[in-house]
Formats: sequence, structure tokens, C-alpha cells
Amino acid sequence: MRRVLFIFALCLAAITTQAQAKLGYFIEGNIQISPKQHGLTALADNLIAGIEPVENLRVMFDLSGMLGLYNKEGVKTYYQTSVALGGGLGYRVWTNKKTNGLFAGRDAVDVRAIFTTTAGKPDWKYNNYSIGLTLYDRDSHKISPTLGIGYHYIKSRTPGISNQSNVYFEIGLRI
Repeated sequence: MRRVLFIFALCLAAITTQAQAKLGYFIEGNIQISPKQHGLTALADNLIAGIEPVENLRVMFDLSGMLGLYNKEGVKTYYQTSVALGGGLGYRVWTNKKTNGLFAGRDAVDVRAIFTTTAGKPDWKYNNYSIGLTLYDRDSHKISPTLGIGYHYIKSRTPGISNQSNVYFEIGLRI
């Protein structure tokens, strides 16, 4: 047990030492859309704030909302969540070494895993588990676009709404 605590303390000291040298941060807003499943099309908007404590690793906080457009057997309605809170981790898996990327800079791709859950008393209560790839301009110190694709599993906690398990596409802006 002492060895585990010692190794943990050593790793934590290394991470905080590197974090003090250069702590990166970002703010990102995006919109996600998923194909219809079980009569429900899910639209989400996310506001993600993150830090980079060590090179290539991101720790993120996610504030999101979701709108479920329901159309099944002639019944059209919608379900709305006011706010969902969560967080996740991201890791940069690729960086373009040249300055001529898709976004006219050094593009990068992150793999991200994020969990969110609804807060308060929304129409649609759920837990959202997602994993995806996001392309963005790494060197930009201005607003730059982001593109993403991923998979999410939405575990519905509202009676009458089935769980969702499908891909999503996202487009957003990063500061």
C-alpha cells in the first residue's frame, strides 16, 4: 500500500510540476446532431471548458442542453433538458507538423470521452456517455472552427423514452 501511495504521489508531483511550467486552457462551444432512433432525433449544444495539465492530455468540464424531437406513429412533440452537467478527458492523438492544415494552421485531433447527466427537473432525464474525435486548429489564439464525429449512448431515465445508441456529428467554435 505504501508503494502505491508513493508512486501516486510521485506521479502527482510530476504532473503538477509540468502543469506549473505550461498550463494550457480552452473554451469550446459546439452543436451535435444524431440520426433518428426510436422516433427521437437528439440535438445537443455543449459549452466545454478545459485545461491541459500535461502535454496532450485535457481535463474538461461540460455544460450542455439537449432537445429531443419526437415523431413516432403520428405523434409529434419534443423533450427538452434545461441543463446537463458533466466532465471528461481528452487526449491529442495527432498534430499536423506543417502550418497548412484544413483550418490554415497546425491542425490537431483529440479523442474525447465525456459523461453528462441532467440536473433539476427537465422533461427528459438522462445520462449521456460519449466518445469521439474532434479536429481543431491547435495554434490559433483566436476563434477557430471545430469538426467532430463520435458515438454516444444516452440512457434515458424518463418513462416512455427509449435509450439512444448512435453516432453524432458536431460543428463548433474554439477559443
